[in-house]
Amino acid sequence: MRVAAAGLTLCLAMMAAPAMADCDEGFALLFACSFPERNAEVELCRRDGLGQTSALRYSYRTAGEAELEFETSEWTSFFREQVRGINGLGYGTAASNKGTWYGILVDERLMFRSSEGTPSPNPAVLEVYASEAQMQDDAAAPIARRVCDPNSIEMDHDRFGPG
Repeated sequence: MRVAAAGLTLCLAMMAAPAMADCDEGFALLFACSFPERNAEVELCRRDGLGQTSALRYSYRTAGEAELEFETSEWTSFFREQVRGINGLGYGTAASNKGTWYGILVDERLMFRSSEGTPSPNPAVLEVYASEAQMQDDAAAPIARRVCDPNSIEMDHDRFGPG
């Protein structure tokens, strides 16, 4: 009986644990998180070339199946003074696919591994914009927005955003 209970506990713990990022060969993790209410996850991976990032690979999966995947050399790092659900500055990295921008923003406390200030209710979000101009406009609303499960966030603190 103890063995069965221990096995059940282990299985439940594994199901609750965040999925580990799985970047393609030649790429390294930049950011990943999950959206449990949608049974989805996002992953942003980087490929290095000559000491700087030459390409980003974006992947959004629902129920483990790719919904949107692309590789691009058109990307940017940025910050925003106000991001809904984030207290303080939001630091981000965004990748473009056919003019649509997919930006991941994180709370500055998460970015710099700081315990100062008020924790954000949403330490990381994915926001989608119809154009680069809209993404750079603090007043523009995203066309889609997803809030990351805080326990699922994985990131390269040294290379993500304009650190």
